[in-house]
Amino acid sequence: MQYALVDGNKVKAKKGLEGICIGCGNEMIPKCGESKLHHWAHRVLTKCDSWWESETIWHREWKDQFPESYREISFYDEVMQEYHRADVHTPEGLTIEFQNSSLSITELQSREAFYQL
Repeated sequence: MQYALVDGNKVKAKKGLEGICIGCGNEMIPKCGESKLHHWAHRVLTKCDSWWESETIWHREWKDQFPESYREISFYDEVMQEYHRADVHTPEGLTIEFQNSSLSITELQSREAFYQL
């Protein structure tokens, strides 16, 4: 993830920080090496967002075209008891997911249905 909550603020990963997951509320640690994009990871492996995939430069650059306040917005479905994090969610209610790999039609329909909460 690009962001975690640090002292209640949405913050990018930076060495030395400790954060809280915007979705599930569990502890996050920054991963700020030289070979991967800087990101946050759950301190303890947890089932937070089952749609999660490693983020590529392509993916991050698309998200970066939008204001920070629109990026990585978490949603929770009480019925399914699932968190999912939209790449972008605008104040007008438009949800955008950047996908550079294939999805089955069933998976696509599942994601579209989820974001119509």
